[in-house]
Parts: sequence; structure tokens; C-alpha cells
Amino acid sequence: PVPAGAALGVTKMRIRGGDDTNDPTLGQACGASGSSYGEGEDYLVNIVATTPCAGTPPAITAASTASTACVNAAFTLSSTGVAAGTTGLTYQWQSRTGTAAFTNLPNATAATYTVASQTAATDYRLVVTCTASTQTSTSNVVAVGQSNFLSCYVTPVISTGTNEYIRSVSVNGASGFTNATNANSANGYGDFTANTALTATLAKGSSYPLTVIVQANNVGSQGALWIDYNHSGTFDADEYFQFGSSSATATAVTFTPTLAIPNTAATLTGATRLRLRWRNGPITASDAQVSGAGTWFGETEDYLVTLTMPLAGTAAQGAAGLALFPNPAHSAATLTGAEAGAPVQLLDVLGRVVLTTKADATGQAALALPASLTHGVYLVRTGTRTIRLVLE
Repeated sequence: PVPAGAALGVTKMRIRGGDDTNDPTLGQACGASGSSYGEGEDYLVNIVATTPCAGTPPAITAASTASTACVNAAFTLSSTGVAAGTTGLTYQWQSRTGTAAFTNLPNATAATYTVASQTAATDYRLVVTCTASTQTSTSNVVAVGQSNFLSCYVTPVISTGTNEYIRSVSVNGASGFTNATNANSANGYGDFTANTALTATLAKGSSYPLTVIVQANNVGSQGALWIDYNHSGTFDADEYFQFGSSSATATAVTFTPTLAIPNTAATLTGATRLRLRWRNGPITASDAQVSGAGTWFGETEDYLVTLTMPLAGTAAQGAAGLALFPNPAHSAATLTGAEAGAPVQLLDVLGRVVLTTKADATGQAALALPASLTHGVYLVRTGTRTIRLVLE
């Protein structure tokens, strides 16, 4: 604080810092200190007389360091208009979403305020009150939009090499893809989210076989993937899935995990980012966004997938008595419970008909599954009823 008896006008302010373990003394402002390393900086400041507020507070202009914000991205609200030395004022920042009424922000009682995170587009304003008169002045409204979550992810730059990287990624199924780069990406990061050929449609409550081939070269190397199920723009611990580990050296290693998509309210549908990472050491649930050259050796790859609502007939027993066996199937399956002579169709997860047949007089239909079909989840439909079939 500035002492009440300080001389008014322009004066010098000096700041010194160093590696001395003792507290600085008055004499060290100009003389040598006990530090071997450090710095001194000088500034000019203007000390003015205090002016108590009386009547109406001055007009206030509010501003923000961000026009749009991601979840968990901090930004600062600031204000101008109060002359230096003015006392007897209180400050209160307020916010609202949509057309709701403004409400006070907790602990936001200074001329500036840092918003740690916002989850929706929000309006902010500052109310300044003169304590002597209780009159107020309200600032302009500052609108901070909510950034699209797909633009909010940290770019995970890591150290690259020829011995630890992702060689190939395959999401197997009717709408899957294969991306066989067989090499590391620049800066250890491959962003394939804009490639429409490298995407997949995944239904909530369904499981999908993956094939991930990596180049391993270290004891205890590990790989993991994350899917931003709640569309927060970050990857959370409960969105983590470790797909494998290896202690091989200079070797291509293949993993064939199964990815289960949760069928919960927190799993949102639509475009969703999927991230895979492989590195020369352990990977934990909180490591999705570790970044910085020299931090890791390995590679990260990002993809865009589309999450959909659960497929109809998610159990082996279908609607109103439909049943399939075997299920999962390999080359053939039998449907029972259909209407005699009714058409039977096999559909992929995009709703495309890939096979058509008819039920016999007993309501049974033999499904000869073409060898060209990829492994994954399909629907068998007859009339208005459907049942899920898993092809392995």
C-alpha cells in the first residue's frame, strides 16, 4: 500500500530480485546484494491525492480479453473510467446467459475479474456503487461467446523419432476406416479430423473391434485413446481407454482391442474427436493433452467420429420374439420369429441395405453373410421390427 503521507507527484519505483536466500534490506535498493544472479527494473509512478466518491460514480467501460472462450479457458474482465485515487467505491461483476436477469458473480468485487471457465455464451457487466451516496453506475455489457468444442483441443506436440510411433489405425465395422501411415507425423502429431475418408459412425451402447499397429522401441511403452464423449473440448479421465503396452525394441506390434461406446446421458451424439497416443513410457488417464518437445517420444493422432443413438434391438433377443443365432456370427446366421414369407433385410449402421432375403413358412430366414462385409454391427429388419447382429 502507498503510505498516507507519501509525497504527491511522479517518482521512481525500483524492483529487484535475485537468488539471495535472505530477505532484501533497505540498503540493497542501490548497493550490492547477496545475490549472484538477478535483475533490477525501474519504473515511474504518479502518486495522487485520494478523492472520496460523492454522488454518482463515474461512467464505467468494461472489456474482456476474450470474445469467445472454450470450457476451462480463463479470461479476464477489466474496467476503465475510475480516476486514480478515487476512494469510497465498491465493485460487483454480474453475468447472465440468454435473456435471463443479471446475477452477481461470487467473489467478483474488484475492478478486474478472472473468469476461470464458462460453459455457455455469457454476458458480463460491472456495477460500481458510491458508498457515501449508494448511487450506482452500470457498465456496458460485454458478450463472450462459447467456442465450438471441436476447436478447443490442445495440439499435443511431442518429440518425434523413427522408433516410437503409430503405424496404422483401423476402426473395423461397416462404417470404419484404416489409416496406414507407417511413419511418424511432423512434430509427433497427425491431425486427420478434416479427412472425410478417415471417419467412422459409432452407436452408443455398441462395441467395435480396433486394430492398432505401432512401432515400439522401449521397455514399458504404452498406448491409449480418448473420445470426448461429453463434447467439453478436453479429454477427461473417464473418456480414457488404454489399448496396449509393449517392451519390444525396433518392432512393429499389433493390438486388437474392442472399443465399447457407453450408452449414458453424458455421451452426446454428433461429431466427436477421438485421440490416440503412443509413447516410450506409461500413459495415464490425464495424459491426453501433455504437450512439449522433449516431454515424450512417440506420436499422437486425432480423428473425427460420429456418435449416434443406440441401434435398435441391442440384445440378442429382438422386438416381439425375433431371435438370431449364432450372434456374434462369422459367415451365416439364422433369424427366427419373423412373419411367414416376410422380407428380411440386413442393414449397416448407416441404414444401407446390404442383403435381402425372405422368411420361410415357419418364420425362419437363413442369412448367408457375404465375405466382403467388414466386421462390426449390423441390423436385421423384418417389417417394423429389428434386431442387432454382430459380425466377427
